Amino acid sequence: MGVGKKYFGTRFGVSCLCFLALVFLPVKFSQGQNAPSPGPTVRYYVLIVNADDTAAIYVNSTKAAETRWGKGEGGKDIGNRPGETGLVDITSYLQPGDNAFRFTVNNDACCQASGRFIIYRNNEVIHDANYAREESTLGVVFDITRNININLSSP
Repeated sequence: MGVGKKYFGTRFGVSCLCFLALVFLPVKFSQGQNAPSPGPTVRYYVLIVNADDTAAIYVNSTKAAETRWGKGEGGKDIGNRPGETGLVDITSYLQPGDNAFRFTVNNDACCQASGRFIIYRNNEVIHDANYAREESTLGVVFDITRNININLSSP
C-alpha cells in the first residue's frame, strides 16, 4: 500500500490536504488594499573608543561589548593605540523601560586609563560617558552603572 493511499484516503489525510492548501495558498489583497508593512525599526548600538587598557559595557548584567589597547572592531589588531569596538547592536539585550548600563575601565599597566562609551538609538546619541585620567592603580579604576529608559517602539 502506497503512502498516498494509506494517509490521503482517510479522514486524517483529507484534513492534512486541506490544511496544506490553506497554508500554501498565496494571499491576494483586493484592489486598494495593501499588505501590512512592518513599522520603522528601532535599533540600539554601543560604541567604545579610546580604550586604555580595557573597557567594557554590560547591558542588564550581560557583557555586550569589550575592547582593549591595540584592538579594533571585531578584535582586529590595530597597533599601539587605544582600542575601539566599532558599532555593536545591543537591541536584543534590551527590554522596554529602564535598562542597566554598566561601564568599566580596567588599568593593566601604568600610567593612564580611559574609555569613552556612546549609546545610540538608531543614529541619535542618547548617552555619552567619558573616563580618562592619569592612573597608576592596577585593576578596575572606573565602574559606574546608569539606568536608561529604552523605547523599543518606532521612532
